[in-house]
Amino acid sequence: MSKKFLLVVIFSIYLGSLSAQTFFKNTQPNIEKFGYDAISNLDTVKILAIMVEFQYSKDATTIGNGIFDSIYTEDYGQTILDPLPHNKEYFEAHLQFAKNYYSKVSNGKLTVEYEVLPTVIKVSKNMKSYSPPIQSSDFSAMTELISEAWTLAVTQFPNFDFNKFNLFTIFHAGVGRDVIMPGSIGNERDLPSVYLGLNSLRNYLGASFDGFNVGNTKITNSIILPQTQNRELETFSGKYLVQLTFNGLLVSSIASFLGLPDLFDTKTGLSAIGKFGLMDGQSIFAYNGLYPPQPSAWEKIVLGWETPIIIDKVDGVFNLKTKEIASPFDTVIIKVPINESEYFLLENRRRDAKSNGSELTVWNNGSISKKIFDRDTTGYYSFSVDSVSGVVIDVDEFDWAIPGNGIVIWHIDEKIISEKWASNEINANKDLRGVDVEEADGIQDIGRQFQTIFGDIVVGEGTYEDFWFQKNDAKLYKNVFDDKSTPNTSSNSGGKSLVSFSEFSDSTNVMSFRISFGDLSVKPLFNYSTNLTGELKELKVFTKAQTDYYTYRENDNVKMVSSKDKSVISLNNFSEKEFSLFNQGNNTFVIGVKGSIVNYFLMNDTIATFTHDYGEVFSSAPSIIKNISEQAKIYLGTESGKLLQIDLNTVSASFHGLLNSQSLSSQPIKSVSLSGNNFGVIAQRVLPNSENSTYEYYDNTGNSFNGVGEVIQFSSTKNNSGEDVIILLLDKNRFNIYVNGKLETIIDSKWGSVNSFGIGDLKNDGNNYIVFTANNNLIAMNINGVIADNFPFKLSDASKFLNPIRIADFSGNSNAEVVAQADNGNLYSIDGTSGKITEGFPIAIDVSTFHTGNFFEHENKSAFANFSQSGNLSSWIISDSKGSFYWNGNSGCNQNTNFVASASVASSINSFFPKNKAYNYPNPVYESETFIRYFISEDSKINIKIFDISGDLVDELSGSGRGGFDNEISWNVKNIQSGVYLARIEAQSNSGKKESAIIKIAVVK
Repeated sequence: MSKKFLLVVIFSIYLGSLSAQTFFKNTQPNIEKFGYDAISNLDTVKILAIMVEFQYSKDATTIGNGIFDSIYTEDYGQTILDPLPHNKEYFEAHLQFAKNYYSKVSNGKLTVEYEVLPTVIKVSKNMKSYSPPIQSSDFSAMTELISEAWTLAVTQFPNFDFNKFNLFTIFHAGVGRDVIMPGSIGNERDLPSVYLGLNSLRNYLGASFDGFNVGNTKITNSIILPQTQNRELETFSGKYLVQLTFNGLLVSSIASFLGLPDLFDTKTGLSAIGKFGLMDGQSIFAYNGLYPPQPSAWEKIVLGWETPIIIDKVDGVFNLKTKEIASPFDTVIIKVPINESEYFLLENRRRDAKSNGSELTVWNNGSISKKIFDRDTTGYYSFSVDSVSGVVIDVDEFDWAIPGNGIVIWHIDEKIISEKWASNEINANKDLRGVDVEEADGIQDIGRQFQTIFGDIVVGEGTYEDFWFQKNDAKLYKNVFDDKSTPNTSSNSGGKSLVSFSEFSDSTNVMSFRISFGDLSVKPLFNYSTNLTGELKELKVFTKAQTDYYTYRENDNVKMVSSKDKSVISLNNFSEKEFSLFNQGNNTFVIGVKGSIVNYFLMNDTIATFTHDYGEVFSSAPSIIKNISEQAKIYLGTESGKLLQIDLNTVSASFHGLLNSQSLSSQPIKSVSLSGNNFGVIAQRVLPNSENSTYEYYDNTGNSFNGVGEVIQFSSTKNNSGEDVIILLLDKNRFNIYVNGKLETIIDSKWGSVNSFGIGDLKNDGNNYIVFTANNNLIAMNINGVIADNFPFKLSDASKFLNPIRIADFSGNSNAEVVAQADNGNLYSIDGTSGKITEGFPIAIDVSTFHTGNFFEHENKSAFANFSQSGNLSSWIISDSKGSFYWNGNSGCNQNTNFVASASVASSINSFFPKNKAYNYPNPVYESETFIRYFISEDSKINIKIFDISGDLVDELSGSGRGGFDNEISWNVKNIQSGVYLARIEAQSNSGKKESAIIKIAVVK
């Protein structure tokens, strides 16, 4: 059987038509634990190499007898890869390849120098003694080899200056345990090819290990590589030489020394990025190990060899030139942010940018020659290189090793990278990779295993169809990459990135494509990096002369960023409390407090600032209300328990405008709520033990009450009967709800910690709802504490919601949406009626724990602004409708009123006891409790009788219900058997009305 045919048999029968990955899946992970901080900034790698052989041993589990040049049973001459003898000059040829490779791919930024000591070093044991156990990552035996080999090197070369080198390499007799051959039973004890740096050596030699003492230096690392990867294979037709070399392993090991992580799946050894970058087995063994492709865009950026051009929220057509023919001023990598931690990288990759074929420079026993292939052909293609003999020391274009031509799009997730770098598992999750190729053919199959109809297991690898270019004939290819394409541009957590790539040109050295931001629902509006140095407190937006002013407080400083020219107005030491923002006619006021001073900023046709000292230390944020007579007042609480009222119509640089000062409490006034001419205040002095802290409430209508516990948030509204509703969020996640001064409802959160809440008309049913987040739940409940229909909304993954929430009807359909951010970087909008995600959401934004989200109106459209954790300020048009903003800020609105007006009654329920509003949830009941819900229009007594299917009474419940609200009663089914039950709910109002409904309840245990 001919070599050519046998190679086809090896790869097609044993490896499958899709992949040679099974062949190379034994690539050893780099066990160094690195991160960005450990990336080398070296400009020169100085390699010292030694040749090491073992004690003679004829062991069937190792190839050769441990002595150099003993791996073959017959003479193959000089027409093979890596021909014998394997001496100093031979290994220097391989190192010359590494020198040439890094000189080219680094743009000359990295120089490789090398020296090979001239004589062979013989260690004291056979190869198997230094080999890790089968299927083990315990490399302690190999550290023994390193120690012994370098100690012997010092002995043999006592006057040699080892201090000149920073990377040390052992070329050993035999082959590497890096390749799984057909017919292998997995008992090989050849040495794996690895790079062991200081961190990994300390794993075996102790945390205090600082290197092997060698002459006048310490050796803190070693690359271990075989003399070749060639090996004989016994087949049914006889012996056959499989030709593999280790140039790819050599340069990837050097990359490990430089700090690059492995980008294959280190748990399985399977490919993750194919031949699109360096640190993957597919690339390491490309062209049977002759040469890998160029490093990926991400690898080059990490190593400091390339700087991408960042395109962020700027639409346009952009060009990318392939690196091989680019000048220093050409764009070769484009970076497009998705959110704070994720982004796309685009590069134009070409196999033959110079159109001169593949030109190899080959060393063979001292002679150097050129060999040119104008195309892939028999004896020179990805996994067959019979036409090449000797050692390849240079290639004119390393990207001949990639599987096609066109734009490669990378999805980079820095969160995954930072979390998984230390464990070297950046790409170990095939569904969530840190460095991922967006495969243009629509099938993300690199590194995935498939079973053929014949039962063979094959592994997907990158092909020419995975490049983005106009004439890509893949079945699913549409020449567009957006949120609806396959693959899509969403973040790894499913948020829409709002970026679209389209109109890719045909594949040439200079390719063009269009980048667009936004979709039909959401469009980016503004982006600004603030370079935060302090703590961000709040963000509010006002518009003046068609310019949006993004106003935020950092520590006590207030800053305003103009959307027109990104100029910044800074108000230093302006407010230690949440500032208030108020528009009146042509005047826009920003008001803050500091001690006893009120700071005023006024913008109209000009800008003015002035201050007044009112002689009282302020304890609340400034709250502003305009009453029915158009008088605008500022309300401020003080440490002494007073409430000051300032006339905003008359205050000026020369007049303080103080209208009134009244003493309400002996405790500091913590917060103020305003509605028309009415106010309410919460006064409290928080004690070290919050259980001993008391609060007091006063308003100007005669209501007052007090209670125990630290008040976290105070807000008010009116119910559908016009009664005053006071909502207090206390420490220990408790809500106290008062109606007309009387405590009506106490609710303890069963979902987890609650830090803030909002109030809004979610359903247009005459009721305002209390909305808050806890862990992965977004909860809406009425003032009875009854959960709203279709809530809570729960995140499907392990993510959690971040505070705070905002409530608005930004779509203009009379149904409110709740906007909340999660720690996965997504901004969610939940429809208040259906409890489902609003069309166009979630969107991928920057993760932020700041309480900064703010709705605002932009050219009669609804917009939303937010800060990222790093201080990036962004805003989006989220609807073409003007909308209504119900809860828009930490204190409800820009004026800090802490009040929401009564809800609309457009969809209020008029019937006394609507049967379609009677049901239970959850249903079926799998756990120990279900809630029987009902609506009544009047205050009523409730009786519930529960029967089994045969008509026997099983349980009876009773309670009361508040008119105008959903109410519910809990039924404990802990001692109830599985089955279907009928519950008869009877409501009798105080006025004598009486109605009933029957519902079915399924209990499943």
